[in-house]
Amino acid sequence: YLNICRGLFEKDKLIFSFKIATEILRNQGEISDVEWRQFLLGCASGAENGDEAGTAGLPADKVPKFVAEQRTLHELVHLQEHSAVFRGILDDLCEEASEWAAWCAEEAMQRAPLPGQWEAKLNPFQKLLLVRAFRKDQVIFAARDFCGSALGATYMQSPPFDLRGAFADSNCATPVIFILSPGADITGSFLEIAKECGKDGARTKIVSLGQGQGPIA
Repeated sequence: YLNICRGLFEKDKLIFSFKIATEILRNQGEISDVEWRQFLLGCASGAENGDEAGTAGLPADKVPKFVAEQRTLHELVHLQEHSAVFRGILDDLCEEASEWAAWCAEEAMQRAPLPGQWEAKLNPFQKLLLVRAFRKDQVIFAARDFCGSALGATYMQSPPFDLRGAFADSNCATPVIFILSPGADITGSFLEIAKECGKDGARTKIVSLGQGQGPIA
């Protein structure tokens, strides 16, 4: 995990952790194919299917009053129809509307308990599907917490780059190659490691690329 993270951009490290967690749980049968597809793709919107009223074919009294977006309603309907564990979710959203609205308004809704029986009934990934349906802006934070619950706290945070560890894994046939963003400079850390290894001074050669320096390097 650490070796691969060394070669990933910061924004991609959480995706890697998430992929590890979901693949383990999918192989164990804890994430169904239907739930996985819904997380990745969602479902078709009402407007695309000619549902102008945005009720997803539901009677008006079966539409939760606090659900304002058609996309959210259609994802909830899709969950209820295609995943047995979500059966009855729409009835509960209508009957306990104030509790569900309060949960949706939580700043860190993924850490707040779900109303009623749903906290005990749903596993962490199924709770993540509800977060996705109600608040897409919270999915990244919820995915990080999901990785922590599935794999442990180590996988919740991006591991910092460890130059000493990378150097220890390198050899004359496996060099360490840095792709630096503008403003990044690892020269100080590099020279510090060279000194620790007794290869500082004349034994360390630094050649800047560009302006014909490539062949020399």
